[in-house]
Amino acid sequence: MPNLKNDFLKVMSYNVLFNFEKEGRDPSFTVDLAATIREQSPDIFGTQENTAKMHEKCLSKLEEYTCFKGDIYIDSDARGNYVYWKTDKFNVIEAGHRYMSDTPTVRSKYEKSREYRGFNYLFLETKKTEKRFLFLNLHADYRADDGTRALQLKSVNTFLKDEKWKNVPAIVVGDFNSTAEQTSISSFLADNPRIGMTSEIAEVKGDIGPTLVEGAFTQRIPYVFDYIFVTKDLISTKYYSAIDNVKNGKYPSDHLPVLAEIEI
Repeated sequence: MPNLKNDFLKVMSYNVLFNFEKEGRDPSFTVDLAATIREQSPDIFGTQENTAKMHEKCLSKLEEYTCFKGDIYIDSDARGNYVYWKTDKFNVIEAGHRYMSDTPTVRSKYEKSREYRGFNYLFLETKKTEKRFLFLNLHADYRADDGTRALQLKSVNTFLKDEKWKNVPAIVVGDFNSTAEQTSISSFLADNPRIGMTSEIAEVKGDIGPTLVEGAFTQRIPYVFDYIFVTKDLISTKYYSAIDNVKNGKYPSDHLPVLAEIEI
């Protein structure tokens, strides 16, 4: 029989920026990216703008994690939303990908979307208590208008509302390319009242500041685009924080990672 006690998990989202040669980026960024993740030690984390080279040079060094790459959006560098989880903590029941469109099971996009975008999902079971949950990792289209991003997020809710997942705790992470005040985020929350933004509902809040970086990777600018959402009726959020991982005056990416500690 499984242990019926609750599970406490650390989850993270991190846009790692595909461009190795971006002007102003410190060459040590691959080491610093991995160091940030190692220091925070999330049980599961989603990455955006990950590539085959980024995985090989940086994130594959985190040997305690297994990676699911899912579908690739840019073939030239195998760019996608890779998900990593601690191998010794979870059993994988199902892993898949959906496009954020009206035909999510085939390669497709909304008319005004500039790029194919979607989400990877994992249906996992904790080895400790046999609790099951969904983990979704997405990257909304920054070059599309906010109305198109709202449609993309509506397709995420359509997936979550499927009868199959009705009583399953869900975690949704990613780079949403929208602030909380924009329609895409507000309509995402309104469309699914079960969903809560961890930066708002956490019992303890750390750094709730901006998650974007400019100025040749030297300064945060006043926008939050990166989020962790949970089904708040089935998951309690104990802690939330952006991770201000500047080192020697430089950030490893043009986004900060965000972290939440949750109880299922």
